Amino acid sequence: MDQDLIQIGELLTFDTPTYNGPLSASHLKDAMILHNAWISIRAGRISAYGQMQDYQPQQDIPQQDLSAKTVLPGFVDPHTHLTFAGSREHELVKRIERSRNVSKGQRMAGGINYTVQQTRAASLDELVASGRQRLDRMLAHGTTTAEAKSGYGLRLEDELKQLQAVAVLQREHAMDLVPTFLGAHALPPEHTMAEYVAEVLAMIPVVAESGLAEFCDVFCEDGFFTVEDSRQILQLARQHGLKLKVHADELAASGGALLAAELGAFSADHLQFATRESLQAMKTAGTIPTVLPGVSFYLGLPYANTSLMRELDLPVAISTDLNPGGCRCESQLFMMNLAVTQMQMLPLEALAGITRNAAFAIDRGQQSGAIAPGRLADLVVLDAPNHNYLPYHFGINLVEQVYKNGQRVV
Repeated sequence: MDQDLIQIGELLTFDTPTYNGPLSASHLKDAMILHNAWISIRAGRISAYGQMQDYQPQQDIPQQDLSAKTVLPGFVDPHTHLTFAGSREHELVKRIERSRNVSKGQRMAGGINYTVQQTRAASLDELVASGRQRLDRMLAHGTTTAEAKSGYGLRLEDELKQLQAVAVLQREHAMDLVPTFLGAHALPPEHTMAEYVAEVLAMIPVVAESGLAEFCDVFCEDGFFTVEDSRQILQLARQHGLKLKVHADELAASGGALLAAELGAFSADHLQFATRESLQAMKTAGTIPTVLPGVSFYLGLPYANTSLMRELDLPVAISTDLNPGGCRCESQLFMMNLAVTQMQMLPLEALAGITRNAAFAIDRGQQSGAIAPGRLADLVVLDAPNHNYLPYHFGINLVEQVYKNGQRVV
């Protein structure tokens, strides 16, 4: 629907006409914040925007007054485990009671295999139905584009089933989805690690041929997949046309971030124990650090060192890591709140992390994550007088309206 949004209290565009990449702190300028602004939507895309003194209404184009509202690009969630079966709330109490006696790696692996059992037993229709509910909640909280991983099948037919569920949801749901093959997520109980690495390598050509995945990801971590195993998997995936992402340095400085930089991955994610050396290598390679504050919040892990990332002038992406064990949360606004209050990011930096930088982390930086002429009209209208209000008034959903491709969907 063609329309004009007018009298916008505060508009954050994250539009930089002279720069076309992700935004580090040094790229964030106040010029991207407009007050008393307007946006024109035509044919599902942004036609123009500006301040009201320059607005020229067109006959027969409807207008909507958004006085005292804040408008942002639709949120982008660059790291989710969308399609899975079952839930693991029972682990919360057990973790509190006995986590001191079990290593974090062991605890996480066991939990993953519980979800593997549930996901293997679920039908495609069941995965689609539960995935649709999660997407509805994400959309209601302002997310219009999300990455979606497999990784709870851990055998070919079930990894494909997860990716098929993502494909169905991509066709049927308003949100845009970016599918990722994560066969190398954990060791299934029926295999040794050597056997399973060989199986993942055998899966890759089939997954690539199916066209169901755009990215390949690996959990490169002590107790999971070694750097050498991960390198072998990712190199083969790249040979078969898949783009690369890495779960890296979540539990220790395991070499995952350095590997992501070495292979030119789009992003390395988690990074609680990333070193200055590995972050510098990522900057040189153009690999985006994606931090997952909800995992640290829920599991009681350290937060990624965004102060060091800012010192190195790295653009930071932020994600929910929506999953059944480490962060059962669909709200990017809550992740933004954690980034501000727990990681000392400025609100503007954190908002760039859930919009433009998140889009670049999944190779959608040219179409999503910013409000600019020609881009998709993916927008969030928030009941907030300005963007600094968002982390200040927490614990509720401040999203009032969501637009996807110019159509109001919330």
